Amino acid sequence: MKFISSICSFIYYFSDNCVWFAKLGFIGGDVPLFETLFGRVCKWARVKDKFSLWKSMIELFIFSYIYRIKKREDREMLAKLDQFDDQMIRRNKKCYVYLRKLVIHRREMRYIRIEIIIYLLRLILLTKGLGLRGHSYLDPVFVSGCALAMSIIVIFKSMKSKKNFYKLEADDIKSTEDKPK
Repeated sequence: MKFISSICSFIYYFSDNCVWFAKLGFIGGDVPLFETLFGRVCKWARVKDKFSLWKSMIELFIFSYIYRIKKREDREMLAKLDQFDDQMIRRNKKCYVYLRKLVIHRREMRYIRIEIIIYLLRLILLTKGLGLRGHSYLDPVFVSGCALAMSIIVIFKSMKSKKNFYKLEADDIKSTEDKPK
């Protein structure tokens, strides 16, 4: 699925450049050979939007699947933490390692949810832009609000971006426990 998404991205960016060249007047706005192959004229902008739609649908599916997997892993980590029910959490204990992994894991899940929201908003925008089924029910004010929300979320996501944390493992605990006090 990721490979197909990459192909859609390539065609999207290629056609985006063609739209840009067409607006500058270097090439025509119609896709060459499209009319001879399919019997109708197609514009570069339409090709760009359709491949953006396909990429958005594929990415939405991928992130939804990843989210389900991460949710299952979250439950497994909580089950491991339940073993240390009444223990105090200290830096040199196994429960600290599990708790830290859970915090990092939940942070990753938050970014996955943000990606899902971004792709859902993008689908709404492309539905209106391409005139797909149901586009007449989308009010222009709602679509503009979706565009604004998507822009704000993308800016927020890029500002907060994922930071790499040192992942504490159970082996690290053993090395700290072996040291004399």
